[in-house]
Amino acid sequence: MIRLDGKTVLVTGGATGFGTATATIARQLGAQVAIAGRRVDRGRDAAAALGPDVLFIPADVSQERDVARMLAAVQDRF
Repeated sequence: MIRLDGKTVLVTGGATGFGTATATIARQLGAQVAIAGRRVDRGRDAAAALGPDVLFIPADVSQERDVARMLAAVQDRF
């Protein structure tokens, strides 16, 4: 099985469904994880459930400004 130790994974739509599942698997494989989504309440809950070092970024990927802010937050944190 592959390992993601030392890698950073950003999952858009990470607050629900397949996104949360993807983030969970990335964490299990050793990655640092950031999740992004439009629903702040669900995003914060999902990040908290994944672990204290998971970053949640409120963002709408259809908005260029949000995408730039999201990428900057990941770079700053990881």
